[in-house]
Amino acid sequence: MNPLRWTQSLILILLTALLITACGPSDEESIAVSVALTQTAAAQATEDAGAAAPEATEAPQGIFAGDLQPLSAAECDQLAAFMVNRLPVPPVEQMEVAVKREGETGSGCQAIAVGTGEVFPDMMVVEDAMRGILEELGWTEDPTAPACLGTGGWGPGASSSCYTQADALCELFVHVDPIDDALCSNDEPITVCFNNLTPEQIVYTINLTCALDTNAAAEPLDSELERIEFNPGEVRAAVHGEVPAGGFDHYVLTAMTDQEMTVNLLGTGGDVIAHDTAALVIWGADGTVLISSHADALNWAGTLPFTQDYYIDVKSISAQPVAYTLEVTIPPTSSAGQIFPQVGPFPFGEMQSIVLTGVPPMLPPAFPVEEGLPEVVAHMLTMDEGEYELSLDYGVDCQGAGACHYGAMAGMKVDSGTPVETSSFPFILEDAQVVDLAHSITGYFIPAVCGANCDDARLWWIYDGYEYMLGLKAGRYEDVLALANAAIVNSVP
Repeated sequence: MNPLRWTQSLILILLTALLITACGPSDEESIAVSVALTQTAAAQATEDAGAAAPEATEAPQGIFAGDLQPLSAAECDQLAAFMVNRLPVPPVEQMEVAVKREGETGSGCQAIAVGTGEVFPDMMVVEDAMRGILEELGWTEDPTAPACLGTGGWGPGASSSCYTQADALCELFVHVDPIDDALCSNDEPITVCFNNLTPEQIVYTINLTCALDTNAAAEPLDSELERIEFNPGEVRAAVHGEVPAGGFDHYVLTAMTDQEMTVNLLGTGGDVIAHDTAALVIWGADGTVLISSHADALNWAGTLPFTQDYYIDVKSISAQPVAYTLEVTIPPTSSAGQIFPQVGPFPFGEMQSIVLTGVPPMLPPAFPVEEGLPEVVAHMLTMDEGEYELSLDYGVDCQGAGACHYGAMAGMKVDSGTPVETSSFPFILEDAQVVDLAHSITGYFIPAVCGANCDDARLWWIYDGYEYMLGLKAGRYEDVLALANAAIVNSVP
């Protein structure tokens, strides 16, 4: 479908919806309906484009095959979250659309926002706000390519611009229209018509479409973010920085539903920082705003609504660089006895990542090693909802290599009464020896197999709807049994 025709169809549906609702529900309800219809129109256009696309011989990353593919889900969500946080509009709608650029085709992720003249005084305000968002995230406007992904349009009341970051591209398309075409005459310039309209009769539609050229590796958006980590056993983290005049420093951390979080922006010595120098902006990956960019607040404390990434910006409101300390405190949840063993060999931050899978981990108080060997650390193999798998290695540099491999552990939510294979570890019931474990739990032991190298001897068990596995490289039965029992005793109340 021609980009201009797609845009015209989308705007026509948008304007029709706004006209129907103009004399009925509130403006907010009208805009919400418009966003929903806009999404429907774009989805239909996407479906039409997909029908004409050639069938891919291999499954592409996006819904359309090609060299252009969407940014990662986290990167697309981050851009949409920034739009929600910085633009006075209803929730931003997201979808995947067909894109094209200089003979290349594929998919891009698109975020759509709609607002009236009551929140946007003119087109320049919209463009400046979006330019600020993209530049904050490290994107650079390319004035030589105003339309770079083929999703925009042209004509009166339309504006397209292209932004790049390494091998990724974002096309910003903004269109302004009267709420009803009958309000403007074809015999007068559109600008003259807009001068005679009231703010609520003017509608702005903002489309941000982003894609990665897979012919070359692009630098991810998260490179602009510093992830806040907690030291082993700590519930408080502090980072020090200096934000340039008028600039932003970006941080992100992962936290869970119902956790209590406290964030303080302090001076470098832990003292109170002046209100007219810097401020906090905090929101969730889903767009939930905890502190808006207009609040000029120095601290926040409250209960987190969802398990997700939370973004924290330190915003300069000074004409000079501002040195600061950002302090974040997140105690474990009230169920810490089950989710976080009282004694655990892993740092708080890593344990928190495991908990995000929804599987309460079972860990022994320690992993015994011979004298003189490095400590055992975890290398994540799988970290998905309902499952985690870890390679246990000697030292942080091992990264799962066989020569420095210690063992393995896994946890997975199951409906079965006997163990089943996980993503990385097969389980064959016929090869298993049934054993009795602590707390009257039934275990299934599978010995190691040695050829040129030895794999892990593994012990599996199921407790409270979750399957667990612990393994030791070429481990003896009694050693694996002792380690599994230690994990059960340490973790089961």
